[in-house]
Amino acid sequence: MTRKLEIIQPILTQTDLQIETRILSADDATAVVRLRGYLSPSAASDLQEVFFQLGKNGISSLLLDMRDVTRVCSAGIALLVSFRTKKSIERAPVSRNHREPLVLVSPSLEVDTVLKELGIVSLFPCFPDQSSAFAALGLKE
Repeated sequence: MTRKLEIIQPILTQTDLQIETRILSADDATAVVRLRGYLSPSAASDLQEVFFQLGKNGISSLLLDMRDVTRVCSAGIALLVSFRTKKSIERAPVSRNHREPLVLVSPSLEVDTVLKELGIVSLFPCFPDQSSAFAALGLKE
């Protein structure tokens, strides 16, 4: 039985970053996380907690919508790399899905520039919009 969980939840943070989560479905174990604002060191801590809570709820793949990220700090980049690496290592041959653990959707110019300058853009599949990410991952919108 497929449960469609249209949960759109804005997360209140103590920073300038707005975080919104939407769980696509429990069966897909995938969620969309949309960020708006500055991904500062304290915001990275908030985002890490969001990732942790989603993982506790069975979410193993994230589509991270970064079109409205205005700036990103090294702690934010470290969190993305750490999450991607950790989830890739955790995946056993018998996982609920074989999707990428972290997909970037529409990274802002700022995010794209930082990833390219650090030489790590290839770590993350990037898509221009949510529709193309959903199609590539075999998900329903």
